[in-house]
Amino acid sequence: MNEAWNYTGEFKNFSTKDRDERVKKLVSLIVGHKPLGIIEVMHHEHYDRHFKGKIAKRMDYPYFLCLNHILGLMITYQMVMQWHPNEPVDFIFDEQGKESDTLQRSWQFTVDKIPPDMKHLLGNRPIHRDEM
Repeated sequence: MNEAWNYTGEFKNFSTKDRDERVKKLVSLIVGHKPLGIIEVMHHEHYDRHFKGKIAKRMDYPYFLCLNHILGLMITYQMVMQWHPNEPVDFIFDEQGKESDTLQRSWQFTVDKIPPDMKHLLGNRPIHRDEM
């Protein structure tokens, strides 16, 4: 939207009319796909107070708990709320340095434990990208 508003990047040399038409098409495309963004935040002080040392060692990590919550939300959206109910979902996570490796290990552990009748809802292994 920033590029469209400022006539830069992909919208450089667009007329106002052409820009507005392109933005309308993009909005229509996005709305048609019913995108969903999930933000998961766990403050380390809350994690330390409520979970650290109180759960199984393999799960005793904030990213593990957050990932499982996100997967649970997605499955709820798909199965209960009928949000793309039979389509697999691919996940794109923010780059987190070494935390990305931990998330990948947690992903595999979680996928191995998910009931077989729900596995079709999970897409490819998550990827990590800069949020910018």
